[in-house]
Amino acid sequence: MGIDDCVALYKSAKINEAIKCFDTLLRYQEESHEVNYCLGVVLFEAGDFKRASDHFKKANAIEEDYLCIYYTGLCYFNMLDFESSEYFFRKAIEKKPLSAEAYFMLALSKLYQSDIEAFNKSLKRAVLIDKIRTRKIAERFINSLSANPNRKRLVNQLKMLMKDVFN
Repeated sequence: MGIDDCVALYKSAKINEAIKCFDTLLRYQEESHEVNYCLGVVLFEAGDFKRASDHFKKANAIEEDYLCIYYTGLCYFNMLDFESSEYFFRKAIEKKPLSAEAYFMLALSKLYQSDIEAFNKSLKRAVLIDKIRTRKIAERFINSLSANPNRKRLVNQLKMLMKDVFN
């Protein structure tokens, strides 16, 4: 099996088979940026954020890459390690200064650290870079939180904080 076979498994939603396929490939191509990155994506989709972050970091060590850095930030964000997610989103911004996504996620990392001033600053920067894209990212994020009734207060807080920026 080659990388194309593993990707095909992933695209056909056979996540566990794709993970096994990429794990097998790694035995022979341990230093492959592409295999480590792809395995990181599949593990991220599977919710295994710790292993995913390890593979994104390994891929980035082999060949520095914005997406590896950004996805590492997303992994830490999903593991609720907001200081680490902030670090990686800042690194992603260094690599790609006009990334509305990285600024938006940096803003959320700061919000979860109770730094409203930094949240507003990063959110405004994301909007300045691409208002339409940032609004769509914000809406997707809020919708994902809205599915959980325990997050209603957070959703309302986010909507209120973002209202000023988008108007």
